[in-house]
Amino acid sequence: MPRLFLFLFAAHCLFAETLLVAQPPTYPQPVKKFIQFGFEIPNTAYLKEHHEAMQRTTMFDGVIINLEAPDDDGKLVRTWSIMDGKPWKPEWFETAIADLQACKFTTFTDNFIRLNFNPGRMAWDADADWNTFCEKSTLVARIAKETGMKGLEINFENNSGGKPLKYDRATGRSFDETQTLARERGRQWMQSLVAEYPDMVFFALFIHEPGISAAKSSIPTAFLENSNYGLLPAFFNGILDVTPPTVRIIDGCERGYYLNGNEAFLRVASDVRSRSGLAIRLIDPTNRGKYFRQVEVGFGFYLDMYTNPEGHRYYRGPTAGGTRLDRLRENLEAAKLATDEYVWIYGESHYWWPPSDPKRQTQVTTTWEEALPGISAAIRFIRNPAAMIVQLQESEWTNLAQNGDFSQSRPGKTWVNGERADILTPTEWGVWQAQVSRGTFSWDAENGCAKASNTEWGSYLQKHTVKPGEYYYVALDGKQQGQGQMSFEVRWQDPEGKWTNTSEDRRIAFETAPPSHDARPLPEGWKRGVDVVRVPGGAGYLSILAGVRDQKTAEDAVWFDNAVLVRIDQ
Repeated sequence: MPRLFLFLFAAHCLFAETLLVAQPPTYPQPVKKFIQFGFEIPNTAYLKEHHEAMQRTTMFDGVIINLEAPDDDGKLVRTWSIMDGKPWKPEWFETAIADLQACKFTTFTDNFIRLNFNPGRMAWDADADWNTFCEKSTLVARIAKETGMKGLEINFENNSGGKPLKYDRATGRSFDETQTLARERGRQWMQSLVAEYPDMVFFALFIHEPGISAAKSSIPTAFLENSNYGLLPAFFNGILDVTPPTVRIIDGCERGYYLNGNEAFLRVASDVRSRSGLAIRLIDPTNRGKYFRQVEVGFGFYLDMYTNPEGHRYYRGPTAGGTRLDRLRENLEAAKLATDEYVWIYGESHYWWPPSDPKRQTQVTTTWEEALPGISAAIRFIRNPAAMIVQLQESEWTNLAQNGDFSQSRPGKTWVNGERADILTPTEWGVWQAQVSRGTFSWDAENGCAKASNTEWGSYLQKHTVKPGEYYYVALDGKQQGQGQMSFEVRWQDPEGKWTNTSEDRRIAFETAPPSHDARPLPEGWKRGVDVVRVPGGAGYLSILAGVRDQKTAEDAVWFDNAVLVRIDQ
């Protein structure tokens, strides 16, 4: 009897374990977020005093924060300059912690404490210095956790003259030996962070950018030995060695500053996260599984590119017939499309709020809105197009969809039982059928809407003249009975009427409940599809397609009503 019990218990455990293993992990779709980072970076005292106004007047989802405190001599110590062997005392930061805990964050949901590799003049074998640096990093991680920060913003760039991640031949160690040391330090440092914040977001402004050239080579060390960041791949592999599965790592792709267009952003994203990309060549095979599970793509976006004078080293001018603001919209939208979650928006020459640093207050005297009128609305729109719809509803819509409520009809013809027959169809709407031998596209007089039944495949269509770069809100209500599928699509035609930009076609899902930004009543049994679309280059017409397919009998039917097309001016 005991043996049978043990057998049954073991079988039960094995079955339960199998069930657990069989359950696939879930990966919620993140909302794309814009994080503010610039020369006006706030300290905790400034944030405590102004955080409500900052959230009310800007469109960001979070900010990078400068953590600073006076030491025993009254001299400020900052996380901007933390990488050295000078110890910190936790009590120095009590006021800063209180500042952050006093903040009531609403729209700033994703805030990060800054941590820079300055001054960075520590030797790889300097145990005492590294122990102190790691102790300070543990303190910062604890503060971030206690005060509700999303995580840490890591900047491996050094602005103090030190080059901690550059191989130094003067040490007498080989490059391979130094890489081994760097990897050990990466382990030590990451362990110091996760000891206090094991579920943080590790948001690095860049990780792989310096090593991309090396990754293209069959002998990466030939490039890494002479690079200012040649030891970063080894250091990062050490980080990965000990990163728990609860940590998310963001490669912020700082080179996003200089990218232009969808293709460029998507190519860089592929370099970072693709199994055949460049970045993975610098990852130890033992860490590649963890890398694909936990490393995500973000992008830096440099505002000065769109406000600097023509001829400046960092200048991104308008395309033909457009404006600087148009160019900014195009590239910010491309960055948002390619990122996994975060775009960090960086600027130096102007400000969103007055800088907390007194020196910067005299250097930066104009707002971004003054430098490029309309920039606030442009960023706000790209971040959350639905918010613009809420604003639109405060005034009367100018619905460009002709006979959008399907209240008007006209005589037409359709296919009934294999023969052409007279029928009423919605005014201003055309009909396309792939199989003309079966399918009735009509106007339902009783309900005042379009009705398609017993249809193999077809659509009601309506097209509108548009210009590249314009934005439109589109909506359509639908109801289905019996078998078949109903669909709602937006497609594009060039000025000559030929289909174009098929990769930009938008298939829009019907939802049972009306969205919060379009709360028009939705009758029982009806669903609503909504979206915001941007007219791609080369398009001259926007086509609305209310489609149906795979119906089997005359009882199978789809109804369409309340088509909306509203141009959104920014």
